[in-house]
Amino acid sequence: MVGWHVTSAPPSHLANVGGEVLPDEFGTEPLLGYRGWLVVNAGDHTGYALRSLHVPYVWSRENEAFCHRPASVFLQGRHVGRLSPDPGCSCGIYSQLPEHPLSDWERAKVGVVSASGTIAMWGRIIQCEKGYKAQHAEIQDPVVLDLSCVPGCDQAPSRIALPDHSQSPHFAFCDEHARSANNQVTVHAGIWLAEACRQLSARYRLDFLSWR
Repeated sequence: MVGWHVTSAPPSHLANVGGEVLPDEFGTEPLLGYRGWLVVNAGDHTGYALRSLHVPYVWSRENEAFCHRPASVFLQGRHVGRLSPDPGCSCGIYSQLPEHPLSDWERAKVGVVSASGTIAMWGRIIQCEKGYKAQHAEIQDPVVLDLSCVPGCDQAPSRIALPDHSQSPHFAFCDEHARSANNQVTVHAGIWLAEACRQLSARYRLDFLSWR
């Protein structure tokens, strides 16, 4: 399990501050939420991984959020941050409801290789206007990979660009837009997706699928 260290500044894409803390005895099973990721190169020589849409956090199968706001207190000789998620902070592991997709999240997946799936949440959970923020989350299978061409293009992408930097999105292009992809190195989309699914399945020990 890895920790998610989040700053106190509310994210510009989603005013996810406030909300109602669900009672500790809420349910006996983890609460399920829906979310998306970017598919990136992890940058540690371990292959492809899932990265959050708006913050540079590479997910593990199990994840834990921590709040490290400057207002954390000094308690019994040690520095203790607020429990995450906190109603007054944007920290936490985000998810949306399937019936309430967030347009900002969907826009972040346009033109790149993305993934969608469910997460099981437990621990401290806050219900917000647009979804949930959780203390703990585990990715569930299956996770589905998808890709789209540049904004405004509805053609099926045929090429995937290889980024110069790790944890950067992999841009996708149809045949027409691939010819003007600013000299980026591109590979066949079908072959790339098959290899990405293989690497991601090995990393997370989950089923990764692609409809293409």
